[in-house]
Amino acid sequence: MAQKLPFLCGPAALIRFLNWRGSSISNSLRNQIDIWRTANTIFMGQGAAGCDGAGLVRAADRLGETLTIVRTQPRFSFAGTVRDPLKKKVIAGVEHDNIAFARGRGLLGRFTGWDETMEELKARPLLVLCSMRAYSRSNEFHWIACRPARRGAELHDPLAGQYETGLDERFAASFRAEGMVPALSRVRRHVYDIIF
Repeated sequence: MAQKLPFLCGPAALIRFLNWRGSSISNSLRNQIDIWRTANTIFMGQGAAGCDGAGLVRAADRLGETLTIVRTQPRFSFAGTVRDPLKKKVIAGVEHDNIAFARGRGLLGRFTGWDETMEELKARPLLVLCSMRAYSRSNEFHWIACRPARRGAELHDPLAGQYETGLDERFAASFRAEGMVPALSRVRRHVYDIIF
């Protein structure tokens, strides 16, 4: 299930995640764009912005799916990825609205620490926002989906070989060999949001 455009990793990963949970939503460009519009209505001068985690929770809610987000680094904001003060303000405002939505619906979980959170979530499929520095030299952020498997874990990268910044095969291999929790724990400083 590949993302259809460079900024649609969040919607593509969310669709795979929802499919794993039993949803029949298709991975069409239309569905990816609909999710993106619900999660993030920002289009900046450089192009479309990605989706924040609370925005994806909001989009899932609109689809009738109840998800929870845990922010492992609550101070993180996509506003920090742009230089223009107006763009920073717009992005921060959208993120604030999305977080307020999640908090108001009881969908904003409490991060109690890495080990405790991973222990609670180890048997569930997860949607994870991480810095691509976890597995490449890229400074971008990327949504992936992962779930436990009989051996190791299954990792879904919406880039799936597209563009120049796909997952490093060693990163994907670590999920298959070690499992979801050890693989994520090794790159925990690069993990920002976890949705389940």
